[in-house]
Amino acid sequence: MRAWLATALCLVVGCAAPNTWETRAQSPPAEYETKNSPKSNRTLYVVGHGWHTGLVLPYADISRTDWPESGDFFDAKFVEVGWGDEGFYRADHITPQLVAKAAFLPTPSVMHVVGLKRPVEEFFVASDIIELQVTAEGFDRLCRFIHEGYQLDASGEPEILGHGLYGESFFYRVKATISPRHATTGRLVRWQRPV
Repeated sequence: MRAWLATALCLVVGCAAPNTWETRAQSPPAEYETKNSPKSNRTLYVVGHGWHTGLVLPYADISRTDWPESGDFFDAKFVEVGWGDEGFYRADHITPQLVAKAAFLPTPSVMHVVGLKRPVEEFFVASDIIELQVTAEGFDRLCRFIHEGYQLDASGEPEILGHGLYGESFFYRVKATISPRHATTGRLVRWQRPV
């Protein structure tokens, strides 16, 4: 299960890197160092939830310049973020039709963001958790990547779709679609830029 979580993190965090997938697959960017690397100075966590994987970042390390929307969770110790198919992620019950649609059709996507007031290991007691160390530059770049994913409404604010799955959380509309073609090439999210 840990290997699956590490792969999922590489796929998600790798989308934030400007390198091509082929380059990332051969040699990860320097900002994603191993835990014992002297260059590593920010912690993040990969949390396995079964169908979805979340990234958890310490709130104190998040620059409001890089990810201003994280301010929605100003009283949190950590912020978890995950992306996924809107219909599947927000469904009350998972059906074969939802699974097939999410797996085989390009679909609208959402971002699930959660403010955690307890340590990651206490909040997610039944989940697989991997702790990673990244450089400050890599951490900040990840925060900018998250910020750039929000779909803004007519007033320029992130479009909140409703409360999330657990804790203090919300679903946000994102500028992305989940595409099977991109999933098979290792690009789970394709960011859509307005023309």
